[in-house]
Amino acid sequence: MKLFSGLATTLALITPALADFYLYAGVTVSDSGQPEKPEAYAVSSADRGNCDGIDHSPLLDGASGDTSYPWPENDFKTRDLLCGIDLKFIRNGNDYNVYDDGAGGNQVGTCTKGNGEIKFCYWGLISAEYQEDYFCRTSVC
Repeated sequence: MKLFSGLATTLALITPALADFYLYAGVTVSDSGQPEKPEAYAVSSADRGNCDGIDHSPLLDGASGDTSYPWPENDFKTRDLLCGIDLKFIRNGNDYNVYDDGAGGNQVGTCTKGNGEIKFCYWGLISAEYQEDYFCRTSVC
């Protein structure tokens, strides 16, 4: 048993840790009842399913957020940092490869089909619907 325990510990130390984040599409309805322009968000695992967390997550430049999986965009970026870096997403079939858009530009993860769950959110007269379209694994979060 000690051999297997030591082997598992060694493998854990040499294998890069992968963390999760999610890509959501969403639309907000203003207090006047008018829908605003759809938007897309990169949401950390800590903010998944949390209305305020999703709403304050980095927006995605180049992704319209007006469709469900699979998204039609060939590439897009985070508007603000997620996990401390700028991320760029490039289409790979129906999914996306994730790259560090800063120094090096190395691939740091992948995004595949999410669970499609819709989160309904309410802030007084303002409401929003957010759909989890992609599940992403990365070594940088």
